[in-house]
Amino acid sequence: MRAPQPEVQRYVLPLDIHREEQGKNLVSSLPYTTATAVMCSDGTVWLEPEICKLNVKNKETWIYQEPDACPSEPLFVQSPHAKDEDDGVLLSIVVKPRVAQRPAFLLILNATDLTETARAEVDVIIPVTLHGMYKP
Repeated sequence: MRAPQPEVQRYVLPLDIHREEQGKNLVSSLPYTTATAVMCSDGTVWLEPEICKLNVKNKETWIYQEPDACPSEPLFVQSPHAKDEDDGVLLSIVVKPRVAQRPAFLLILNATDLTETARAEVDVIIPVTLHGMYKP
């Protein structure tokens, strides 16, 4: 049986909520999304995502994958004199719980296209935790 594949979803959160807008899509005026945010009768907002691309302007996506790898939540580090919003690197601790030798490493990815820039392997077991696990 094949494990389900993750998908990127994008939610759009309305910033200005008024109770009188019950049943209305609060983000319908935004031309760049098909996601919805509808005010319910009990005052909660029901969000429906869109399947998104990482570049929200042209809908292009990039993915980092490695067999048996569980990357942690990525941290973005901007280049000192960045000209673009994704000019920098992503840092992530990656654990490989099923691999006995070299079970963990610091992964450095080019933030523009997610190509691997470098990795620093460690000979220590880092436990997989719920908060630290990120499945792209």
